[in-house]
Amino acid sequence: MEFGNDDNFKFERLDGNSNLSIFFCGLQEMDHFIHNGYITHIKNNPNSSFCIKKENEIVAIFSVELRNLILEIDDVDKFNSLCDEKDKLVCTLEGAQVPSMEIDYLAVSKDWRGKGIGSIVINTIENYVKSKYSHVKFLSVNAYHTIGYSATGFYYKNNFVKGQMEDSLSTTLKMYKHLLEFEE
Repeated sequence: MEFGNDDNFKFERLDGNSNLSIFFCGLQEMDHFIHNGYITHIKNNPNSSFCIKKENEIVAIFSVELRNLILEIDDVDKFNSLCDEKDKLVCTLEGAQVPSMEIDYLAVSKDWRGKGIGSIVINTIENYVKSKYSHVKFLSVNAYHTIGYSATGFYYKNNFVKGQMEDSLSTTLKMYKHLLEFEE
């Protein structure tokens, strides 16, 4: 998977030799994972992890992977009511499994937070998926969601919706965004 670059930022693939020791997003739990577990994820999932650089500074990291998203019956009905016949989803009693590009471990450097970098990542992934994976109709994410911090506001701002009921025992919330253009 290759993402295009723009004049300001360069997307690069991460590998098992990538040095992320000086990258900090400012969330203690996420920084701990980045410095202790993310390289293992990268080694086990080659070709799925990327960084965005401005000059030589890493400003964001993320991983993507094709997965199936399970939509509940109400979400399937809502989606089907908005789309053309060719794009309608087939629903079972459990809902529908649909191809999705899942975004994992999206983190923006603490020095770059609030500057639109996360939205650039989402838009770049969305455009890439639309151009290369026409069968994929959704982006999905397990948004970090705890009492102390929640990324759900960022994802809502980028047109994601809740894909499950909140669970007080979970530190993530499944969210998704459909990629079809609907007429209002």
